[in-house]
Amino acid sequence: MGLFVTTFESVAVLLGIGVLGFWIIRRRILPGDVLGFLSPLALDIALPCLIFANIVKNFSPGESPGWWHLPLWCFFFIAVAGALTFLATFIAARGIRSEFAISLFYQNAIFFPLAIIAGMHGDESPYLVFLFLFTIFYPAFFSAPTVFSSKRRETERWTGRKCSIRYFS
Repeated sequence: MGLFVTTFESVAVLLGIGVLGFWIIRRRILPGDVLGFLSPLALDIALPCLIFANIVKNFSPGESPGWWHLPLWCFFFIAVAGALTFLATFIAARGIRSEFAISLFYQNAIFFPLAIIAGMHGDESPYLVFLFLFTIFYPAFFSAPTVFSSKRRETERWTGRKCSIRYFS
């Protein structure tokens, strides 16, 4: 039961932060374009610093001789997820297949496990390092949404004008 409570608390904190962010924007306490500054700050600066600090403080290759398997398993996981995503797109309506595929393929491989592991084992846990090593190549696949998008005509259909799709910028 303790595992369930810890997992629920970790996920509830992440969801609470999201709800708080939407509430702040809705009440116009902060303008919505502040997120354009805060998102890169958190994702491009804070998260890599957290990963680097955890690896430097909590990782010893001598204590974990099979650590190098984790990045290889990441490639295997991405290949299986890609194949399952491709197969599952056939159950989606033709007009929303690319969004459906992106939603399936880009699961949250870092944030939820990060909160759960930190909640269960503490901030100094070696499991965090293993999570980071497992997902080390995962960010490289964030530029792949164009693989799932079907030409510019889909963008024109949604926006009514010609423009390029930028999912993660």
